[in-house]
Amino acid sequence: GKVKVQLGDARNLKDVSDKSISAIITSPPYLNALDYMRGHKLSLVWLGHKISELGNIRSNSVGVEKGPDSTADLHLTTELTKGLNHLEKLPRRKQNMIRRYALDMYEVVEESARVLEKKGQATFVVGNSCIDEIFVENALIIRNSCKMAGLRLVSQKEREIPQNKRYLPPPSYDNVSTFKSRMKTESVMRFSK
Repeated sequence: GKVKVQLGDARNLKDVSDKSISAIITSPPYLNALDYMRGHKLSLVWLGHKISELGNIRSNSVGVEKGPDSTADLHLTTELTKGLNHLEKLPRRKQNMIRRYALDMYEVVEESARVLEKKGQATFVVGNSCIDEIFVENALIIRNSCKMAGLRLVSQKEREIPQNKRYLPPPSYDNVSTFKSRMKTESVMRFSK
């Protein structure tokens, strides 16, 4: 087959035509789970980015830990986070961080729905989060986003994340690591257009 690799943003797939993709498999960033920039810093420099550019890349990344822009649709954030429990117990800054993540994920899902052909499939793999001891079901944000974008849930399964296969495995000498206890499973959700 033929492969074309492009630099882009999953929230704006401007170079991908409507209804041109038959399948999407993605594992978008998990809210508040990992410092992705720390994990990718050397790769980004190796690919030609300057260290001075990395802060700008971080601030524009999906799931960045900041609140939504002042122009954000607050009604939309309410719909996207519907069903999440106890968010009101979090400080406003962290509530806004979750709202920003929900909006980012909705943009990713909306673009996925746009480029999927009829009966196309999209698979999202995402882990849930715990913020200040409040469980945040990121999978619910994805499901709400997909429903609003016209994608139908076909299946959802929980998959255990083996300790030694994590993106950034916890140190083996630390048996009580908070990182180790944070996330043990991830949701694998398949949607159809």
